Amino acid sequence: MAFNIGLSGLEAAQQQLDTRANNIANSETTGFKRSRTQFEDLFSSGALGGASSEVGSGVQVAGLQNNFAQGALESTGRDLDLALSGQGFFTLDDGGSQVFSRAGSFSLDREGFVTNPQGQRLQVFDALDPSGNNFQTGTLSDLQLNKGVSPPEATSGISANFNFSAAAPTKGAGNIDPTNSSTFNFSNSTQIFDSLGETHQATLFARKVNDTQFDIKAQVDSQTLGQETINFDSSGQLQPGDETVSFGGDFTPSNGANAIDLDYDLTGSTLFGSDFQLNELNQDGFQSGQLSGLEVSDNGVVQARFDNGRSEALGKIAISDFNNNQGLEQLGKNGFAETFQSGAAQFGEAGAGQRGSVRSGSLEGSNVDLSDQLVGMIETQRNFQANAQVISREDQLTQTVINIGR
Repeated sequence: MAFNIGLSGLEAAQQQLDTRANNIANSETTGFKRSRTQFEDLFSSGALGGASSEVGSGVQVAGLQNNFAQGALESTGRDLDLALSGQGFFTLDDGGSQVFSRAGSFSLDREGFVTNPQGQRLQVFDALDPSGNNFQTGTLSDLQLNKGVSPPEATSGISANFNFSAAAPTKGAGNIDPTNSSTFNFSNSTQIFDSLGETHQATLFARKVNDTQFDIKAQVDSQTLGQETINFDSSGQLQPGDETVSFGGDFTPSNGANAIDLDYDLTGSTLFGSDFQLNELNQDGFQSGQLSGLEVSDNGVVQARFDNGRSEALGKIAISDFNNNQGLEQLGKNGFAETFQSGAAQFGEAGAGQRGSVRSGSLEGSNVDLSDQLVGMIETQRNFQANAQVISREDQLTQTVINIGR
């Protein structure tokens, strides 16, 4: 019987040695989770149970248990290298079946889908608007980058913060002639865009009517949009209702683009004794642009950056969690599959519940402690040797019994 017991010990030690060797081999594998071998004793008994003096029959492997402790996060600076700081798994589509992984080394395939080295596609909640404020959290889809051109957007408004000089000479009421500088006190020009992405010059002219009143005229290229009046109070602030100026005319480009109805938002502008001064100016139009980069926020929102200054939300990374991570089935290649023991995958947003946050430009390293595994190898080797000694001693005893019978 000792032969069988020793043999079971050898087989168990070999399984433990294989597990530790696999851990060591994957000490540099991205997102790898170390395993340990679990054992249980073998005990043979009759139909009515075993006697108190009955000896066990050895040992067998009960299974492998994964350790899902956090691995160290290593910075790579690469946009599509992602790591999870905390619990959860990236959700991947593998030809219609779901795979779950902690390895976040992604790249683009030829169709623009974000995939891992095995070609499995990263799953996200689709963005319902480019701003990234709303997502379709009910369904999952493949993350795909738009490699095409970001379409232009015509300017509809200019936000400008000026100081209109109270010390400027008063010119009284009258028409502002852009070709005659004596008819205005101040002018400012900025570039705007039409619906085809072509640029035009928008110019604002200001004429001091009296101590607290200014006439302003807007012109795009050589087309005048109109002339309006704004008023300030005694403290140098714009009168309520004068913050937004709408001119009566539209600008019609000669290239066939749509007409532009241009408004000026002068919120925050003042009337102080210093010189005319532009404090801030922004316009809301864009040229067409090419994809220039990618940003992933801590809560998993994926934003495409374009070289025209625009950004567009593509989706929010779906993070899966399970009631029992230990019940997941190992698939190899850093992947796990849902099982009955793990429970159904629960999809959610990064940072929600116990799900970890997303770290862009980083990868999660293996959680294998090499020194611990090497010490464990020594212990396993000694265990293997001890079981081999059991078989050797049993062989000697058997040989002695045989010799007695001769």
